[in-house]
Amino acid sequence: MRIYLGNCWSRLSGSTPELEQSLAVAHDGYWYNERYKAGLWDGKTHFLKIPSLVFPSGLLGFVEDHFRSTGEAYEIIDERKKVEIDESAWPETFSGLLHGIDLRPYQEEAIATAMCCERGCFEMATGSGKTEVAAGIIRLLSRPTLFLVHTLDLLRQTSARFSLRLGRPVGRFGGGEEVDSDVVVATVQTISEWLKRSPRFAKAWLSRFEVLFLDESHHASASTWYRIAMSTPRAFFRYGLSGTVLRRDDVSNMKMMAALGGLIYELPAHELIAQGHLSKIKVNLISNPTIVPASASTKWATVYREGVVRSDWRNRKIVEIARQASSSGGRTLILVRQIEHGEILRQLLGEDVVFLSGSDSSLMRGEMVEEFEGGKRSILIASTIFDEGVDIPSINTLIIAAGGKSEIRTIQRIGRGLRKKEGGEALEVYDFLDRGKFLARHSALRKETYEKERFL
Repeated sequence: MRIYLGNCWSRLSGSTPELEQSLAVAHDGYWYNERYKAGLWDGKTHFLKIPSLVFPSGLLGFVEDHFRSTGEAYEIIDERKKVEIDESAWPETFSGLLHGIDLRPYQEEAIATAMCCERGCFEMATGSGKTEVAAGIIRLLSRPTLFLVHTLDLLRQTSARFSLRLGRPVGRFGGGEEVDSDVVVATVQTISEWLKRSPRFAKAWLSRFEVLFLDESHHASASTWYRIAMSTPRAFFRYGLSGTVLRRDDVSNMKMMAALGGLIYELPAHELIAQGHLSKIKVNLISNPTIVPASASTKWATVYREGVVRSDWRNRKIVEIARQASSSGGRTLILVRQIEHGEILRQLLGEDVVFLSGSDSSLMRGEMVEEFEGGKRSILIASTIFDEGVDIPSINTLIIAAGGKSEIRTIQRIGRGLRKKEGGEALEVYDFLDRGKFLARHSALRKETYEKERFL
């Protein structure tokens, strides 16, 4: 059997039903799907295309594992254009690799891993300096690079950091800006829309990049992210950055590996805390004595609205914690899931407290965060736009008012306040152990995540 290897897609000279099934993954709850019930779908996503026998190159390891298990001989024919890297231009040590910063040992280790592996995902906790690691890789490779982000806040934050660390301007695509360069930071939304409007031009533009980064790469399974990633045929080097790699369902995890490859470097938050690079964490779980009356037919939306969003006891407890933290000179971030919840808490806390959501401009959000960081505001309420990516080092108290069960969201929310504080104090986190239908199970899952991450 021959495997013709490409950067995005690879092709087999033949196949068997067993191999096709080894590259097929069942969806969660597929048995509820009407198409499955009607016999029109087998409940799986098939990554080996029939009859073309094409599969995503990131899944090469799965194909090789199949052949090893069956004992079938195979040969890899590498059809990729090898990207030549001028190692003579590298500094003798990584210590002077970037402007204005001395890399930490684990950051140097992560960069060295990238040089060896050529593709794969880095699981590094918020505050570990993933952007610096990416900048170091970009500096060493010195090839046309596309760095994808999913918010305008991250676009501005990341492009500014790259310009600082690389000592030169970088390109920006998003929020109405189209500044091209050999290193480009772009929003997924902008490139996705570009692919819809002008597919031939967009694909030609994407085909010039030899290095691809996906920030917050746990999103890589989304159709927009995946389409862009698989439209970069010259991207020999392909990397994902996230604090939560392979934490989603099996199909999503498989799509992320298909686009980028598997996990090649892991650095959990508890190790960085032990090394003194991140704030210590104190998670306070508050038992909620109230319970929403619910029958077997009561929907999740109703329970969430009454048990979380409009819960008088819960909301007053949040206000009490926030005011107490504010009176002691700390800065408190309250994270909510719904606009209504944020508005309720803002009214309870007073007009001088700001609630930021996706309806606010990126510029306004940036200004409010600056005021919060500068001490002009001691309490900030934010919707899911602040669940990940936004840099707010000065948080002393984090109140997770949103509930939910997602391991990824729970870890990402904690990450908002993980960065080391000047005084060395711990981050105080408050969450709720809710009761009743849906809510009790979700609270238990969040508690399980805190225990797994050694935050308790």
